[in-house]
Amino acid sequence: MAQVQKIAILGGGAGALSAAFYLSARPDWRERYDITVYQQGWRLGGKGASGRNARLGQRIEEHGLPIWFGFYANAFAMIRAAYTELARQAGAPLATWDQAFRPQDYIALAEPVGAEWRPWNLVLPRRPGEPGTGSDPVSPWRMALEALTWLRRWHSDVAALAPQQDDAIDALLATARSMPLDAREHSAADRARLRDALERASVRTHALADAHASQFDHVRRAAIGLEVWLTALRGMLLDGVFAHGFDAINNEDLRAWLTRHGGDPVLCVNSAPVHAM
Repeated sequence: MAQVQKIAILGGGAGALSAAFYLSARPDWRERYDITVYQQGWRLGGKGASGRNARLGQRIEEHGLPIWFGFYANAFAMIRAAYTELARQAGAPLATWDQAFRPQDYIALAEPVGAEWRPWNLVLPRRPGEPGTGSDPVSPWRMALEALTWLRRWHSDVAALAPQQDDAIDALLATARSMPLDAREHSAADRARLRDALERASVRTHALADAHASQFDHVRRAAIGLEVWLTALRGMLLDGVFAHGFDAINNEDLRAWLTRHGGDPVLCVNSAPVHAM
């Protein structure tokens, strides 16, 4: 009989428990592994640990607000598998995975404007389908293509106050859509065309924002969205993120990175969305 492999898992956080879940997922795991989870204290969950205090009206006590964004395809697939194994009875607390997770589309930012703080309310779009089913098709390049459709919407808010319309964002979107969906197939000429289109869009939107962004909240916020995303897209292009992923810039602070790629200090680097991130 083969010797059982001893495995020690240090900590009881989400990463540690995920490792234990997958190591014990094989039917013959008891014959292959001797798994021990070492946890400091009595409560599992790490930074996501939560529970109820029966002595204080069953109040929820937790380390922080648990938010699990809906694009974690592998994590939701694991949660669905764990709930399948649990097979909780109907009527039990959090009997199914979709009772344990509830969608949250609304967020609010606090934006400093002069001497006051103003609420910036956002409703984020939902992705189609259920989380944890199938693979996650989102790549940095696909993210950029989606962002460009938002840029067009924000640009309309800013350009509506200008005496003349321009097609800088439409030209940028057309250029991006003409390029292969697989960023690894982008040629040097493709990248040069995209860089030129980004620069033209940045110059024109800067001129519009400088003239109108301070007058109305919705125009200023549209200008912020334009500046943040145009700067981010320029940086992603120049630093090779589209072809190589976010590991290419993972060693750099977000605000330092935006500054390095020419982000405006007010509309981009120190804006409310960047502070929130």
